Amino acid sequence: METPDYYELFQISPNAEPETIQRMYRFFAARFHPDNPETGDDEKFFLLTQAYAVLSSPERRTEYDALRKNEAGSEAPVSLAIDFMDDVKGELNRRLAMLSIL
Repeated sequence: METPDYYELFQISPNAEPETIQRMYRFFAARFHPDNPETGDDEKFFLLTQAYAVLSSPERRTEYDALRKNEAGSEAPVSLAIDFMDDVKGELNRRLAMLSIL
């Protein structure tokens, strides 16, 4: 099971300070709180609360960061997911890969 990216959810850097995490949590919690008639979202609010519980605790955040690092290291390279040798489509894939590197 893949770990959700709590930093992406809060739209912050993994190096964010605790004050930034708290500020972004409050911002998004107000937006997605189930009592908000315009933008309330039960599922997103639950995920935000879960993310804040992890990122606001130094111990849990350290564990989470280690888990993320392990998962990132185990991902297969993009080159294995795309057939780079398939005639015209392969050429397009090679060019797109080079552009993404640059």
